[in-house]
Amino acid sequence: FADAVVEALTGTPGFASSKITFASASGGKKNKFKEIYISDIDGANARQLTQDKSLGYGPKFSPDGGKIVYSSDKSGYRDTYVIDLASKKRTCVAQFPGQNTGATFSPDGSTLALSLSKFGNPEICTLSSSGSEPTRLTQTRGTDCSPSWSPDGTRLVYVSDERGSPSLYIIPATGGEPERLNTESSYTTEPDWSPDGKLIAYSISSGGGQIGVYDLAGKKARVVSRGSGLESPSWTRNSRHLVASQNGHLVLLDTLTGETTKISNNLSNNTEPNTSR
Repeated sequence: FADAVVEALTGTPGFASSKITFASASGGKKNKFKEIYISDIDGANARQLTQDKSLGYGPKFSPDGGKIVYSSDKSGYRDTYVIDLASKKRTCVAQFPGQNTGATFSPDGSTLALSLSKFGNPEICTLSSSGSEPTRLTQTRGTDCSPSWSPDGTRLVYVSDERGSPSLYIIPATGGEPERLNTESSYTTEPDWSPDGKLIAYSISSGGGQIGVYDLAGKKARVVSRGSGLESPSWTRNSRHLVASQNGHLVLLDTLTGETTKISNNLSNNTEPNTSR
């Protein structure tokens, strides 16, 4: 109801009914494990999804919110799994030699983009969301990781350090020549493409941890956060607010005002949030 009211008044989608998935190492510094959790957008009803007793990474929702893809070291290697939230069934979809990490669903849910090191250096690849042989999109001498789909499914933004420090690049989803984005920051990671297709949010390691936003039409970048310790931005449905991690807590960041609101979930050491859309 709240989402319907917001959209009627503002013309942009509300996100009160959204969920957050994230990794957490609650239990303090002695806890060496990170499990995958899910909660409401305000932090309520947080529950643990995995009992892997290992390190879990980068959970991402499917477009319909019914599945979560993530990576885990539970087998002794970093593999990629998909959890069906209704049946609680978990499927390993990428278990190639080396690292299988950073997976994210395409807008239609049929395909995963992820970083695989089976070819040598970590490269951006795609494969079926149910598992298949991968298609390699990048071929560089650096590390390519953290892909995020454009809303129309035709392009991917990702991180590469082939020219030195990590920078953002866009490549067609079918492969081709990548385009480097000038964010005017020397160390940019964790990109997330906005639902309206106009903006890309990303983490800036310099300055103690900031969040930046790149305007694709104007080809301009700006820092949208205040304070420090911010990382792992994830857009909400309205393409204005971001959920991010700040010093182990989850926060809601308004990209127009720079204001942050803490999302309380009675957990600590929370990282890599992702919102359902």
